[in-house]
Order: sequence, then C-alpha cells, then structure tokens
Amino acid sequence: GLLIVVNRWWLSQYPTAWLAGVAAIVTLSVGGCLHNYLAYQALGAKQWSIRGRLIEMIHDSDAAVVQLRDYYRIPRTIPYYPPIIWTFLASGTSGPPKSFVIETALLAPDGVDQGPDGQPRRVIPTIPLRSEGLDEAIIGTTMPYALEQVPRVGPQIMVTIEPGSESVKASDLGLRYLILSWLAPDRLPDFLRGLIKAESRSLPPIQ
Repeated sequence: GLLIVVNRWWLSQYPTAWLAGVAAIVTLSVGGCLHNYLAYQALGAKQWSIRGRLIEMIHDSDAAVVQLRDYYRIPRTIPYYPPIIWTFLASGTSGPPKSFVIETALLAPDGVDQGPDGQPRRVIPTIPLRSEGLDEAIIGTTMPYALEQVPRVGPQIMVTIEPGSESVKASDLGLRYLILSWLAPDRLPDFLRGLIKAESRSLPPIQ
C-alpha cells in the first residue's frame, strides 16, 4: 500500500511502477529465507559430525564427563546446546546416556597467552568438577531421572572442535549437505567426517 501511495505521488505517469518494488521485496524475502534455511542445514550437518566424533571418543576413553569446546560457529544460527541435548546426542542409540557432555565456552571463556614464538595463543580453560558438582549439573538439566546411568566418578576428557576441510560459506555447505543427502547418501559419511577437526585430551578424573 505504501508503494502505491509513493507511486501516485512521484511516478503518477507510471501507474504500475509499484509492482517493481513489490517484486524486489518478494525476491529479497525469499532469498533471505532460503539463505537462513541453508545455514541451519549447515548447522545440522556440523552438529551431526560432532555427534559422531563424540561417540567415538567416549567409546575410546570410557569418559564419564566430556568438556566440549566448539570453535566452529555458523553465523546467525544456534550458538550453544545445553548439556542435556549434547548428552543425549553423544549417547547414540545404545541406550540411556552413560557420559555427561557439557559445552563450557559460556562458563569459562578462553584466555590468551604468549607462545614460544612470541605470538599470542589461545589458552583453553577447564571447569573444575567433582562428584558433587557433577551431580548438581545433572540435577540442573531438570531431567536427572534420565541420566541415572551417568557415573558420578570416572575419567574425564576435553574435546575441541575446529572447522575441517569443508569449512566454506554456510549456505554453500548447507546446499552440499542437502544434495548429498538426496542424491549421493553413500558419500555423506565422508562429507560429514571432513566437516570438523576434533581433538581429545585427558583431564583429571571426576572424584
């Protein structure tokens, strides 16, 4: 309606010029929705890739707790998963969770130190957890009844996530993920594994 009014005021000799403005608005709106949709598809692919690596690392370490640092951010998407979501994602399909996964970036931001070459380097802090603190964190999920099999003592690891070989623009990444999902599902596992670089190191055990 506003475009029609403007059209009548300034371009009355072209009574249908407002249609060009409507077409531009529709094009931008549809383009924005598609871009947002593909960005969230890229986020889903990345989280699926992290899930697979977490399952492997938990299996290898038999960790009771995983402190997760995700440094691969997809702009304008969800920046953080609460512990209950990561814990269930990392449990796979083998039954109730037996490891507690907590993303710690919001709890303890990175520090900066000077490396041997004089350049600044990232210092990744850890969350000091004891059995009592772990129990409180599990109660804080509001679903402690679903996490009864998570041991309150045992090994603990730190897992860091960085962009992998497929770290391209989010919309392109989301489009590739959809194409492979639909047309070449046999190639999807290799694609997902290449999305991230994951490293694990041992932390003091929970006591």
